[in-house]
Amino acid sequence: MNHEIKEVSFKAKKYLAWKKEITTGEITNQAMYEEGFGKIFGYINSNGLKTAGPCALLYFKWDEPEGHASIALTVPVPVENSDTIKDPELSIVNVPESKAAHATLHGSYDGLKTLHESLVAYCVLHQLKITLTVEEYTIDRLQEPNPANWITNIYYLHN
Repeated sequence: MNHEIKEVSFKAKKYLAWKKEITTGEITNQAMYEEGFGKIFGYINSNGLKTAGPCALLYFKWDEPEGHASIALTVPVPVENSDTIKDPELSIVNVPESKAAHATLHGSYDGLKTLHESLVAYCVLHQLKITLTVEEYTIDRLQEPNPANWITNIYYLHN
């Protein structure tokens, strides 16, 4: 399947994050997402914080040969929210404005692996050094029960 990949400017964002070291096989573990996003939204609600966009998964490292990854389940928060987080399992991740290769998946998450492969191939072809990957769930299963209507934006931030 061909995906339209565009170069875009990824705007700076501040994320409330639940970081996790996982095996690459755990990336589809729904219980992990429920636990992490439950923790984040519980903190947001109990501390009167606001959100500033859709949930996202940040990939700091993805090592397929070794089978592990460093990720963070996140929710963007307004810049004025405090950087002091009173929960040892949560932290703030600041992502600076950056150039990014971008593609959008319309439909179920079954197409995510192929889309990521297309973006990696694009970055290799154009000799781009990937600094961070952002998987942004613009319309997800919590907002829309029909997977055909889900929209996921993927950004490969690069220098």
